[in-house]
Amino acid sequence: MNAAPELARFAARLASAIGTSGMRALAQFNKHVTNRAVRLWAGRVPHMAVIEHIGRRSGRTFKTPVMMFKSGQSVSVVLNYGVQSDWVQNVLEAGQARVEHRGRHYRLHSPELVAGDDDESPLQSGSRSATILRASVDTAEALTGAPQNRRSTTPPT
Repeated sequence: MNAAPELARFAARLASAIGTSGMRALAQFNKHVTNRAVRLWAGRVPHMAVIEHIGRRSGRTFKTPVMMFKSGQSVSVVLNYGVQSDWVQNVLEAGQARVEHRGRHYRLHSPELVAGDDDESPLQSGSRSATILRASVDTAEALTGAPQNRRSTTPPT
C-alpha cells in the first residue's frame, strides 16, 4: 500500500485548517527549532528529504528538510509553507540543488511550480490545491561540482 498520497493529503488538510498565516508561523518555528533535529533523519526515511541549496543573497549553503515524493527521474515537493519560502526561491533562482532521499544523493534540476491538483501530483483528490515544486533528478555521481560554499547553517523555510 502506498501511503504517500494519504500523507500528502493530510498535510494539505492541516495547512487548510490553520491557514496561510498559521503555516508561516509554523515555518518560522520549524526554521529555528525543529529543522535542526529533523535534518538528522529526514534524508533517510520515505516521503522526506533534505534539500541542500545555496542562498541567493548570502551565497551560503543551507539544508532544509522537506516532504518529497520521488517517481522515476522526477520529484515532487509539497510546498505547504508556500512559494515564498527562502529555500524555494533559492532553488528556483539557481535552477538546481542537491537532495538526499532515502539515503541516496541526487542532483535536482529544472524545478518548476505546479498546482497540487495536477494529474501527476501526490495530492490528487486532496482537500486543498497546494503548490508543488516538481523537478528532474540525476544521481549524485554526476555531482562533481557540489556546492563548496561557506558553512552550513539553519535553513530558511
